[in-house]
Amino acid sequence: MLTKNSMKNSLDKIETKLTGRDIICISSMPYGEMWTRKQRLMTLLAEMGNRVLYAEPADPMFASTGAKGRFSSSHERKGENLFILKPRGRLPFARFNFMRGLNLNLYINEVVKYAQKLEFKNPILFTYLPVIHAHSPFMQVVDKFPDRSLLVYDCVDEHSETIGYSDSAAATVHQWDLDLTKNADVVFVTAKGLYDDRKYLNENLFHSPNGVDVDHFSKALDDSTPLATDIASIPEPRIGFVGSLSDWIDYNLIAGIARNNPNCNVVLVGPLKRGLKPVEFEGLDNIHLLGKKTLDELPSYLKGFACGINPFKRVGISEKVNPLKVYEYLAAGLPVVSIDMPEVMPLSDVVYIARDDEQFLEGVNKVLSGKFAPDPEKLKIVLTRHDWNVI
Repeated sequence: MLTKNSMKNSLDKIETKLTGRDIICISSMPYGEMWTRKQRLMTLLAEMGNRVLYAEPADPMFASTGAKGRFSSSHERKGENLFILKPRGRLPFARFNFMRGLNLNLYINEVVKYAQKLEFKNPILFTYLPVIHAHSPFMQVVDKFPDRSLLVYDCVDEHSETIGYSDSAAATVHQWDLDLTKNADVVFVTAKGLYDDRKYLNENLFHSPNGVDVDHFSKALDDSTPLATDIASIPEPRIGFVGSLSDWIDYNLIAGIARNNPNCNVVLVGPLKRGLKPVEFEGLDNIHLLGKKTLDELPSYLKGFACGINPFKRVGISEKVNPLKVYEYLAAGLPVVSIDMPEVMPLSDVVYIARDDEQFLEGVNKVLSGKFAPDPEKLKIVLTRHDWNVI
């Protein structure tokens, strides 16, 4: 495990590359929903002395399930340099072009107005999706920021392969992705598959894998970190998952883990996608969904796991995603079992990698029986290589 002193020594060696700039991030996720690459990078840039405006997405105002949009926007300040815009909700009937355009203009005008209030000058414009406001290409709004100094696209997924898109919608999103990749001044991609597919589109395209806040997640190993109350009430041993519970998670595999280990409990920590009800869990009393937790709370949950699992479905999106949860498990000192995703394969020294469901169940059993655990020295090397504060 990396200690706080070793972390400080690493940080002392960092040469600050970007400071004193204004940055506008059009994000695909609320700042406080889950701690992902978006929040970490923008927070880090703010800590480096840049002023950052983090614009959250707008939720539908009259949604039947999930988060509902607000009737007016609000602002929040996090520390000296980080500003959060919580926009008003989207009006209904977005299937009509007029209403879709109205929603988009209202949203972007709020971002521009708040940036002007903060007196942002020549901002760097960051985006994470080729789609903005659920229905429009991001390139459609770039001209709303005429004084921008750079357009940066941080591509974290093959967005067109998100489960749920029709073939025609997927083709449209893919074209918007290509357009954004071509026209951005700088492009970062998290996975080698994304890099290989796009490297011919932009000469300023860089492979930038995900990292982890080792110092924070290693709190799970501290005796002073309490076990969260709701997980403490669930008997050990606990097989754990932390992350967004969306379409690309293999709920059938999770159900299989629960059935194969009736004396264990499977604990899932994270938000369940709007309207999603995993029918695979019916009748399985040893699966527990604890819901969304804050970044500060996560070490108290990871502390209670005997094993961390990465059960993606073997579909297109898993071929080009760099799963944050794997690094978080490792930083918390957990043995990890994962499907054989391309971005996880380089971690084979410290992660049990399964080629199929049978091997996945076998890996969980080996962790629970003490037959598999990461080598401490190899783990330290991996965490140093993927530490956000060092990379």
